[in-house]
Amino acid sequence: MWNKFPKAARSLLITTIISAVLWVLYILMQQWNYQKPDQVYLIGTNLSYGLSFLFFFVLIIFLLSFIQHRFDAKKLRVRFIFFSIFYLIMGPLTLLGFDNYLLLTQKGIAYNNFFDIEDAKIKEWHEINQLELDYMINEHKNIYTQDDLRLLFTIRYDDGTSIDLNNYNSPLYRRDQFLKIYSVLKKNDILIKVKNPLPKNFNDADSYLNTLFSTKPTS
Repeated sequence: MWNKFPKAARSLLITTIISAVLWVLYILMQQWNYQKPDQVYLIGTNLSYGLSFLFFFVLIIFLLSFIQHRFDAKKLRVRFIFFSIFYLIMGPLTLLGFDNYLLLTQKGIAYNNFFDIEDAKIKEWHEINQLELDYMINEHKNIYTQDDLRLLFTIRYDDGTSIDLNNYNSPLYRRDQFLKIYSVLKKNDILIKVKNPLPKNFNDADSYLNTLFSTKPTS
């Protein structure tokens, strides 16, 4: 039955399977490597996951190509040149993808952006001015649910800088993660400011947004 598939389809399937296995192992290794006691370390974004899978997928294609043309010096040389170019570009980007992290410790919080090569400095709790909660409406409707709103979860520091922890390339994206950060900030007496309360026609009783926005607005 396997031989009934075209050779190109078989090669693509094998490449995809091997790439997926390496991709999962790589992610698990990153999670294990960065986790430490008494801290929350969130890594991995849609961009970093996509870059790492693409890296492994194309890497396997090149390796299979090297094996296939191992006796053809000319083709092997050309493929090695293209592989070198690919590796020099994608290798650093793949590593940078998993250097985009959110670190929560007993001392404070650190957020490292995608292109920050050096580790982010931990902002201690006393350096945090407030957590500002707001939202954007994705689509105007008569009744809103959680999916119709985009949460703005902004940490503002005393030095005037800020970071939206729900930006489009943030490692913080699950409801339990937002609730965890929210709980830790409250525990450390960080001011939580609701810039705009949820819409009056927000009808989603099970949404975690109800918990986050339960703080009374402050001026």
